[in-house]
Amino acid sequence: MAEFEELKATHNNFAEDADRNECLDEGLTALCLYGLQDPLRREISGAMEQVKAAGITTIMCTGDNITTAVAISKDAGIVDDKWINQNEDSVLYSCMTGKNFREKVGEIIKYTDEKTGVTTISVGNVNEFQKVIKYLRVLGRSSPDDKYLLVTGLQ
Repeated sequence: MAEFEELKATHNNFAEDADRNECLDEGLTALCLYGLQDPLRREISGAMEQVKAAGITTIMCTGDNITTAVAISKDAGIVDDKWINQNEDSVLYSCMTGKNFREKVGEIIKYTDEKTGVTTISVGNVNEFQKVIKYLRVLGRSSPDDKYLLVTGLQ
């Protein structure tokens, strides 16, 4: 404790000055590293088995970091390493960030027919969307706009 008080006294009581406070960052040793994961709800595994048995494809969209999203999707049974590494396209498209998804399939395009006044909404690149959607199972770091783009393409 005396060492800290001496350090404090010689550095202006640690007044808000980055140069003076650098001394606090020297000689530090990490004592532990702690990780935390929320468990999935108990009913998720059973529900995912029922969904798969019914032939329904699940795509998980979340704002979580892509690494976190992939870990959760593996726990839930949405993807596994075999699915992700199935082929080159599955490696590229099975787990994507919202940004990469938008860049690949294009933004939402709205087109209004001048004669009828009917507005059509579509993804920017329908061919790329069809290629991606065959494999997409996890969309991490996705925004509401990314989710809207996904649903629009599916419709």
